[in-house]
Amino acid sequence: MVRIELHFLNTTTAPLPLTATVQLTGAEIGTVTDHANLIFTGNLSISIPPQSTAVVGPSTSTFGDHEPIIFGVTGHQHQRGTRFLIELGDPAGSMTTIYDNNDWAEAPLTIFDPPIATQRGQGLRYTCTYANPTNQTINFGTSATDEMCFLWAYYYPDRGYNFQRPPP
Repeated sequence: MVRIELHFLNTTTAPLPLTATVQLTGAEIGTVTDHANLIFTGNLSISIPPQSTAVVGPSTSTFGDHEPIIFGVTGHQHQRGTRFLIELGDPAGSMTTIYDNNDWAEAPLTIFDPPIATQRGQGLRYTCTYANPTNQTINFGTSATDEMCFLWAYYYPDRGYNFQRPPP
């Protein structure tokens, strides 16, 4: 699976030219040992009152009986986002921070080397923090003036988006 997205905000009234470049390099036949996929989840319950800060979450994504090997994570917010925190947790409640970003505009993709080999019963917990200096309530939405709280985690072996189902 390849997913390529480009988000662009034109703050002027005039059209602006936009270009993007993607370079893909294929793997040599016989060198792929595992197929990867991504966990994509988000919290849509965003409502930030005027002139305030707000925390959305923590929200969780559990692994069920699967033990994914996580090799990368990132978070996605819009311009009111002030922090995106991702933690790896276990059933006993112990949490380990694996991602902590304070820059919504340049959210890094954190690659783990070595990858994180999870254990049965673990999951991810993510929390988004916002500041709303406007006089309007800001809610979840797809506009640049709305907000988002989405988690991407890249893992293998591939069990699809909903990997809590039994393997085929």
